[in-house]
Amino acid sequence: MNNILKDENYNPENANLDVAGQARAWLLRLEMDDMETTDWQDFSDWQSADPAHMKAFEKTERLWGGLGNEAAFSELEDLEPLEQLSWREKLTVWRTGLADKLRWQKPLVWVPAVSVALICMVIISLVLPSSDGLEGLVYETDTGEVRIVSLEDGSIITLGARSRVFTSFSDFERKVTLVQGEVFFNVSKDANRPFVVSSGEAQIRVVGTMFNVNKGRQTTRVDVEEGLVLVLVQRSSKLTIRELDAGKSLTVTQDSPLPEPIVLTLPIGGWREGRLDYFNAELSEVLADVGRYFKGEIITQDKAVAELRLTGTFKTNDINQLFETLAAGLPIVVAREGNDRIILTLRQD
Repeated sequence: MNNILKDENYNPENANLDVAGQARAWLLRLEMDDMETTDWQDFSDWQSADPAHMKAFEKTERLWGGLGNEAAFSELEDLEPLEQLSWREKLTVWRTGLADKLRWQKPLVWVPAVSVALICMVIISLVLPSSDGLEGLVYETDTGEVRIVSLEDGSIITLGARSRVFTSFSDFERKVTLVQGEVFFNVSKDANRPFVVSSGEAQIRVVGTMFNVNKGRQTTRVDVEEGLVLVLVQRSSKLTIRELDAGKSLTVTQDSPLPEPIVLTLPIGGWREGRLDYFNAELSEVLADVGRYFKGEIITQDKAVAELRLTGTFKTNDINQLFETLAAGLPIVVAREGNDRIILTLRQD
């Protein structure tokens, strides 16, 4: 741990600190310490313990969203040799409450904040509501279309059929919002700008890696091919974090507890090669994917049909064959109404 963090004045567990001091201490730890999973959970528990904690943290952190405001730096104007620091370093000193401590230390030995490290940005971005909205560049695909896009930072995203994303890049963060569909991400490494994917209530954060995100009506599934990915879900004031490395998968289901990651049993992103691969998947999941390759409407008459499970591989360029395979392998009847409506019902034997 950094020497500064050993000072009890910057220890968030110090009972003698007031709430504002605890908030500053947490920010300092997030900026400068190597956070472990237990530390993340401790931070979440601290937030949840008292509404005043969240308010204090938001008040301290709010300046981060107001960069460029001269008032944010007024306290630092008379500090020497702080004038040699970058605006980003000055803000870090101000917002962690270190200004008074450093005022009389000459020469100053600056300990960099590791470019607002990935873990710090993970927590901060979920503590405060986003004000970005869905602004930025839009990329989308039509039914059955697959599109490869090179982003401005060198990252490459592959959009599956009937998918839509918004991208918004800044000097501090690369943000993508998955509105619908499925996307494979090959993210260029940039430790100074974490890459963030928002999908429903899930947020996926990386620095540089390869992973796939599938957004369903009430689910988001993340499959990691290479590198390390953090998946975060905040409900009310409770933050839950899961860490996924290569070969792991996690499905976030709306209003359900966040499960532990599982080991993948199938290749990642087979749809990029014209395949839809499934292992013991619910029919509802399969049909959600198939619907992006079929211009009509697919209807299941009851819940029992949607909950049927199957294992198999289907070709995205032959949807008619897929429905024939389903009818042959499952206790269902596939009925067509014209060319744009398919109805699945349980077979009555």
